Amino acid sequence: MRVEGKTVLVTGAAGGLGCALSIELARRGARLILTGLSQAPLNDVRADIESMGGEAIAIVGDVQKERDVRALVDNALATWGRIDILINNAGITSGGDIRVLADDDWERVLNVNLWGTIRTVRAVLPHMIDRGSGYIVNIASAAGLIAAGLWAPYAVSKFAVVGFSESLCAAYRSKGIGVSVVCPLCVRTNLSKGVRPHVVPPAALSGPHRIDRMWRWFVTHFPRPYLSVDVAARRIVRGMEREQFLVYTHGWTYPIIVARAIAPQLFSRLWSRANAATEARYQRFP
Repeated sequence: MRVEGKTVLVTGAAGGLGCALSIELARRGARLILTGLSQAPLNDVRADIESMGGEAIAIVGDVQKERDVRALVDNALATWGRIDILINNAGITSGGDIRVLADDDWERVLNVNLWGTIRTVRAVLPHMIDRGSGYIVNIASAAGLIAAGLWAPYAVSKFAVVGFSESLCAAYRSKGIGVSVVCPLCVRTNLSKGVRPHVVPPAALSGPHRIDRMWRWFVTHFPRPYLSVDVAARRIVRGMEREQFLVYTHGWTYPIIVARAIAPQLFSRLWSRANAATEARYQRFP
């Protein structure tokens, strides 16, 4: 699939990965429908696209609200008559010890990450089916493949997005609707900037456990895996154009998934120890 000449709707387009994806798609000849919570940053992204000779419209909308999503799709169709590609990028994060997470913590993350994706797909899908073509890209996370202990609401929402995407693919690929689910890992965005998990302090803090020391050495000395949003966007668009169902930003995500499939018990034990070390680090340095 080529994105040149396609009309693309991107949620969460005001910054971070959504902005980078929008600019990369415009660079490849797509027309953009940008949506997010604030008009000013959306206008900035639109101006950047137009300065490149691209076309874009910016529409404020909240994926948590059904009426906003419907109005967004109606407005886009009235302007350009079609939506060829939908990219569900809007997302937030929250985490902590499950004992201290309130219902609001869960509901807020699930409402944006999962229900926002479902609402937007539900609004766009009839148009794509009527045309007999379209492509849906849902931005999940590597946390939607392997869950971290302190980020349960985020992981649950992203696991659900992966499952939802697989259902879409099974139901609509034969009807001309392609689906990709993207599982980024370690991309420099503001998604988790300043967000720390709520941990329960232990009764007493002892010296660092050997596993804790090993884990801290690992994360300190491991080659820096973080990607810029621009590099991540190029890899994601390349995966879309190849019509891959699972799109990774880091090649070594795949061997991790394979390792868990081949040796699930050993992987579970090691992953549990690594997460325990991470929790201990947050407890020592709140």
